[in-house]
Amino acid sequence: MQQAKRWRMLAKQQVVLEEFDYDPTALGPREVAVRVDFTAISPGTECANYLALDPNVHIPGSWCAYPWVPGYAGCGHVLDVGAAVTEYKPGDPVVGLIRHLSHATVNADTDIVSLDARLTPEHATYLRLISIAYTPLQVIQHDHLPVVGVWGLGMIGNLVAQLLQRSGGRVVGIDPVPERRVTGREMWHPGNTRPIRAEVARARQ
Repeated sequence: MQQAKRWRMLAKQQVVLEEFDYDPTALGPREVAVRVDFTAISPGTECANYLALDPNVHIPGSWCAYPWVPGYAGCGHVLDVGAAVTEYKPGDPVVGLIRHLSHATVNADTDIVSLDARLTPEHATYLRLISIAYTPLQVIQHDHLPVVGVWGLGMIGNLVAQLLQRSGGRVVGIDPVPERRVTGREMWHPGNTRPIRAEVARARQ
């Protein structure tokens, strides 16, 4: 048994770092014990639940009911594996669906993949968020559109715009927050992107 730590949301705008007992050997056949090195905060899901904007936080048994351990993007190293796990061994670096805690038990089939040695753990932690940003490229035929608009240039919106731009699209970014528009100008290729200085009312029009 090991002493581990985790972040837990107790109620609206109440988060604590607490200790808990963790047994890395208590694993199912296809489970993997991971020592977590880095996790990334979701600017949408986790912030919304922190502010109790999702009503499910107050519904017992829901996926995010208080008290709730947040997180779904992280990386670490394998501590131990279940009896039916052959693709991972102790010491292997992995990345995937990992919560904000120091030690995690994850499913080898659905939660993690091996961490490519070319990626730093700090960068690899954000792969899950990048996969979310990739969704628009999968659901729209952006290659047939002369201009693609991205409403909201926070972390996900900025990534969406970069992916669209790198796939050959002309991107128009719209956000009422000046700092986000400045970041867009700094990160996007000036020849293919045009962040718009627009207020919310104009953006909605």
